[in-house]
Amino acid sequence: MKVATVCLNTHADISANINKTLDYIINAAEKGAQTILVPEMWTGVNAILKQHEIAENITPQVLNKLSDTAEQLKVNIVAGSLPIIPNPPLGLKVFNRVYVFDCNGSQVAYYDKRKLFKITANSALNTPSLD
Repeated sequence: MKVATVCLNTHADISANINKTLDYIINAAEKGAQTILVPEMWTGVNAILKQHEIAENITPQVLNKLSDTAEQLKVNIVAGSLPIIPNPPLGLKVFNRVYVFDCNGSQVAYYDKRKLFKITANSALNTPSLD
């Protein structure tokens, strides 16, 4: 089995990060990869600061894109992590979930990272910092 990893520098534009990652997945599949690994927090640093919004509005769309991509390319995708709202909701609590899609586009596994760093924006440098 040929495995590929996606390595990328993310930026503030979440949509651009998602599209860039999908392009890398396609490129890896064209080069013969059968399983493609996407890093944690691949939607970008801003995703950390907007997790609840992304969990509600963007994660469902991204999951559909990943499923469709896995099915179309006939590859397995292990998709780093995306923010999700637990079911049942725990206030404003958000988890990061790693998703695994098989070559038929089916989500076959997931893992929730429940202990997240508390991150704040350092406005002077416009970079994240750990509290």
